[in-house]
Amino acid sequence: MPNVTLAIDDKLLRDGRKYAQNNGVTLNALIRSLLVATVSPESNRLDEMFERADSLEITSQGETWNREDLYRV
Repeated sequence: MPNVTLAIDDKLLRDGRKYAQNNGVTLNALIRSLLVATVSPESNRLDEMFERADSLEITSQGETWNREDLYRV
């Protein structure tokens, strides 16, 4: 199996190792599983999310917004 070198900042690396340890996996296994879940053809998570959203019986009731509206507090 080939090796891959990643450039990750120190905080992300620490947080990743901590997350992996808390979940009983190695950082290597965590990254591998996330990559598989993201790119494998069987895992069309984004498509599944859109399909679920489309199947909901709710509407915007004609309400719209633009990019600037999203940043208003």
